[in-house]
Amino acid sequence: MKDMNTMSNTTPTTTTTTNKPKVRGFIQTPRQAVDSDGTPILLVPLPTGQEVKVLPEDWERLKAQGYAPGWILNDNGWGQKYVKFARAESGNTLAVARLIVNAGPGESVCYLSERLNLRRDCLSIKRANKLTADRLAALR
Repeated sequence: MKDMNTMSNTTPTTTTTTNKPKVRGFIQTPRQAVDSDGTPILLVPLPTGQEVKVLPEDWERLKAQGYAPGWILNDNGWGQKYVKFARAESGNTLAVARLIVNAGPGESVCYLSERLNLRRDCLSIKRANKLTADRLAALR
């Protein structure tokens, strides 16, 4: 049996520095790139090793609103993966695509490309039909 005083703490910590914010022990610093159509983009690394495409202005806006860094790849349990913002203090997640297009209640985000491509021009909003909107209103 090990002495509790000699055991090391291996739990990742959440800290921020002015240069490179850490998210649960992972440094998430985007790098500049140019997409295949010539559009300047940022590639945001995920803890899985994959990268998310996002427009620089969207990254800066979400960062200013407190929704970046802190992106993870989340599985919905049905095989669909979504890029989410994870709140370190609560563990709650928000879909980054919804934040980029400002989707509201009763609106769905449609991906026009792969789910790691969060360029605004590769996302669209699908509005709920009247029946769905009425059901949502009744729940409020």
